[in-house]
Amino acid sequence: MIGRVLEAQGYRVGIVAQPDWRTPADVARLGRPRLFAGVTSGAMDSMVNHYTAHKRRRSDDAYTPGGLAGRRPDRAVVAYARRCREAFADVPIVIRVGKALPVSVTEVSFQFRRPPYDIFGLGRGAAGNALRFRIWPETAMGLTLIGKKPGAGWQPQVEELAFAQQPGSDMRPYDRLIGAALDGVRLPFARQDAVEAAWRVVDPILDGTVPVHPYARGSWGPKEADALLPEGAAWHDPAT
Repeated sequence: MIGRVLEAQGYRVGIVAQPDWRTPADVARLGRPRLFAGVTSGAMDSMVNHYTAHKRRRSDDAYTPGGLAGRRPDRAVVAYARRCREAFADVPIVIRVGKALPVSVTEVSFQFRRPPYDIFGLGRGAAGNALRFRIWPETAMGLTLIGKKPGAGWQPQVEELAFAQQPGSDMRPYDRLIGAALDGVRLPFARQDAVEAAWRVVDPILDGTVPVHPYARGSWGPKEADALLPEGAAWHDPAT
């Protein structure tokens, strides 16, 4: 769906249906993306599509031509994302998370490549053109574009285009989890191997191997977080 929305806005979109998840070759055959590589598991969750309610493997796949089974991996999003990472290892991915930050949102921002000549003299640290997807607390898509301000001179003007906006749910995240637990729904909860993988990240912090940098409540975190960014990049502020 996102691909079709981008096409309608004039972008060129390449779609690789059911790529081979054992190698990055299928993912890389269209070349390095100028904006981003989007990943989806398909019209149905891969685990629901592969297994019955009794955890038995299905013999066919209703969403594959000819009903052939085995064309998609288990946990398809994770598998495809790994192949994208292997194919485009030079594309940086930075994630900002924390407690007591100024704004609580779940948002992905894709920064366009900068033009070869800085015609407006904005400098390397200034925000550039970007495409944003917000999934919580409301859903929305937006474009930030920098153009020339009408009139004489070369003053920049930032334009914001927001579309596909939908109001979010009033239900708090933990309320949703409690409701899922009471209903016996397991999908919102992490599997055992995911929990163990998370602890492998946290353990070095608890052991004192990795330093902890405190920050003020209501701020965007410690200044040491800036060192995680590529040279000349700046953190995206979802409040703007």
